Amino acid sequence: MVEKQYLQDVAKHVAAPEDSLFRIMSHTEYKSLGPSELANVLEKKHLVIKDIPMADMEFNELGLSTLSPLHAKVALLRPF
Repeated sequence: MVEKQYLQDVAKHVAAPEDSLFRIMSHTEYKSLGPSELANVLEKKHLVIKDIPMADMEFNELGLSTLSPLHAKVALLRPF
């Protein structure tokens, strides 16, 4: 299904970035944008930021607790 959107066997965000729904940029480029520039991008594209500096974190109780207290209630948009 996704391949129907490909251009010459390549994803549209790679083959024709100007026609893609995604805007892919580095973390450095993202940080250099002013508020109005960012608003202009988000008005037309879904933003994908690559190379975000992150601390190493393991997928365990300690790692998850750095995101939010483990006892905290989390609201879902809708029940499944």
